[in-house]
Amino acid sequence: MRRGKRIQCFLVLAIAFFTGTVATLNAEDSREGRKIVGKDFSVVIERSANRTHMLRADVAFCSEIANKECAESTDLFTVDAAKIYCHTTVHGSTSDMEIKHLWYQNGKIDQIVRLPVKSSRWRTWSLKALSSGTGGNWRVEVYTGDEKIGEGEFSVAETEGGESEKDLKMGPP
Repeated sequence: MRRGKRIQCFLVLAIAFFTGTVATLNAEDSREGRKIVGKDFSVVIERSANRTHMLRADVAFCSEIANKECAESTDLFTVDAAKIYCHTTVHGSTSDMEIKHLWYQNGKIDQIVRLPVKSSRWRTWSLKALSSGTGGNWRVEVYTGDEKIGEGEFSVAETEGGESEKDLKMGPP
């Protein structure tokens, strides 16, 4: 490898190491061909001379959990769904810990749910019961302590005289 390439690689690794964040992405899960609704965050939780340990959370939303996984991930729901699960897979925990799901409706905090994490790869979830008035844009942020390790967004459409599904789109038109 040429010297310039080595220096460039070193700089990229050094920036990732010192900022504590490696990547943020929205992608397709190529192993199962399903959409990943949330964003992935990586946070440095341990630094040593030989390695850096990363903690991150994958976030997905669904209306049913089967075998500790989302039955069908989506980012658009109607109030008729009755409940929405925020499924989170935590990767990289080095000990028993706690995460928090912060649920926001239209930019305002709605609920905080504390969940245990007991292994290096741990699947867990919280839920929101839907009723009239719960339509709008939602976001769930996943924290350990004060470090954000994951985030996801979804929309809920009111079905009886409220907003329609096509009126609730993620992001700018």
